[in-house]
Amino acid sequence: MSRGVLVPAESVYDWYFAVPEDSDDFEELIDGIREVLSEGIDAWTLGRGWYARETSILMDTATAIITISEYCGMAVLSVVPKDAPEDMWGPARTREVWRSIVRGWAEQLFEKSKEGLGDLGLKRCRHVGTFSNGEQVFELA
Repeated sequence: MSRGVLVPAESVYDWYFAVPEDSDDFEELIDGIREVLSEGIDAWTLGRGWYARETSILMDTATAIITISEYCGMAVLSVVPKDAPEDMWGPARTREVWRSIVRGWAEQLFEKSKEGLGDLGLKRCRHVGTFSNGEQVFELA
């Protein structure tokens, strides 16, 4: 059975890309991605370990965890919100409001970073569908 690149179920933002064919060292590419993204994040720590099956932690911030997953030349950077700060909860604050805030933060981060990610040879892709056997279909965004 075929399958595709894994995205955490809790993700609020996903940035799919094709791994450049001339990229010989995936770890070097990951370091470059960290460097580009870190320019838009005030404070972060190096992600260590696995977030979920086949998904590793790239960066850990106060707001979210940024993960990366790769399969057969396709990869995805995903943003998974952490729990909302305790002092944020009030009558108008819900889990969905917090997820929306983190999604907005992620959209701004990746908008600021798109030129740097492009300089690394990353071409953003759009997930357009999945076949019944699990094979995913992408197109250049």
